[in-house]
Amino acid sequence: MIDINRVVSKSSKSYEAIVTQFKELRKNVDNELQIATKKTAKLGVGIVAKQVQQELGGKLTQREVKKQIKYTPYGQTGQQISIKKGRRFSLKRFTPTQNAVGVTYKMRQRKTALGAFMGGAPRKKAAKLNGHVFKRIGKARLPITKLTTASPWGVMNPNTSRLPLMDFAVAEIGIKFNEQIQRRIQSAIRRNSR
Repeated sequence: MIDINRVVSKSSKSYEAIVTQFKELRKNVDNELQIATKKTAKLGVGIVAKQVQQELGGKLTQREVKKQIKYTPYGQTGQQISIKKGRRFSLKRFTPTQNAVGVTYKMRQRKTALGAFMGGAPRKKAAKLNGHVFKRIGKARLPITKLTTASPWGVMNPNTSRLPLMDFAVAEIGIKFNEQIQRRIQSAIRRNSR
């Protein structure tokens, strides 16, 4: 067994130089890891938004879905992607058409909201209702409620039956993290070779 401290202590100047190099290296590694995790988190938000958009369908954009997804620092170098338990999307975004039975809309396949309405007559939208879909609560004319779909939190919630969707997103984010680490290593090598 070789005691490194005893060997290096004979030349204390080289020991101090090695220690400072390792401290700088540690600082650089932490910085590179922080950059890689932050970029991966940004890409992860896009991956989750794309999964939600594909699951819900309709005329949703990733920008609308991303408003409810954010990433925050976690620990010294980590990032955490979280989905706010936010607002649900109106059926207005899912090509609703009114017919005699109710309102049909398309999420992944055509569905019907029985007894719902959009305007005064079938296939016409009332301007004051802004194209939203409503349903009466009781037999009386009022009160009415606006019909909505699931929120991004509801789509990606692990307590629901969408676990394969969450597993797929986690696997994709892991692949992106590996790519970012490789990219950061290559850039550090290029910087040090100059």
